[in-house]
Amino acid sequence: MRPVIGIMPRSYYDEEFERNYLYVYENVRKMILDMGGIPLIITPSVNTDMYDTKFNEFPEENDLDFLVNNFYLNNIDGLFLPGGFKYTKFDLDFIDEAINKNIPILGVCLGAQSLSNYKKEYSLKPIESDVEHKSPLHTKYSHSVKIEKNTMLYDIIGKYEIMVNSFHRMQMTSNPLFKNAAFAEDGVLEAIEMKNKDFVVGVQWHPEVMYEYDLNSKKLLSYFIDKCKSYNSSKSKVVKL
Repeated sequence: MRPVIGIMPRSYYDEEFERNYLYVYENVRKMILDMGGIPLIITPSVNTDMYDTKFNEFPEENDLDFLVNNFYLNNIDGLFLPGGFKYTKFDLDFIDEAINKNIPILGVCLGAQSLSNYKKEYSLKPIESDVEHKSPLHTKYSHSVKIEKNTMLYDIIGKYEIMVNSFHRMQMTSNPLFKNAAFAEDGVLEAIEMKNKDFVVGVQWHPEVMYEYDLNSKKLLSYFIDKCKSYNSSKSKVVKL
């Protein structure tokens, strides 16, 4: 059975038409289908503008939010946190609930950064380096990453050093709940994995863009999907509203 992979949406404001959008990247949707999953966008019920509302201005969760969030949490087998320009309090609250249910989570770029700020104060920092971290997203490879050997990421990929793409201007800082799993050649933290959890992993690169030509990306995504399949087989089936 194909696992259902929830996708955290990203927000965008179209100045020409004066409209706010929640969206999912096409390459994320395609990757999940190609890797054997079913993509499902997580649409928040919280009644606020996801693009303009500041982090500390989000309203408290109400009964409808609780109902809708639990529907998603009971019906997804994994959670994918994509890149983007902003994450919200809703992201972190939903991530918290998913972690409590031991749902497999893979975050990339901004998604990894949101994981790095889980249960701690905002701590992202601008990157000041000669290493190219903000290449165009279609760039095949931007720089090398060295993977720590005592990590799940090393077990999955089986290599100490790999090449990755890169499209970010902020860097993660260490979180005591996570193990630092990989670093760029300039010391920028590139991957984290949560301690004492089955699969909560964040990487600063974009394997969802690379998997068709890069075996290391495909290994990581395949492992994530396999974890989602295992989660699916271990839980009760569809919960209705």
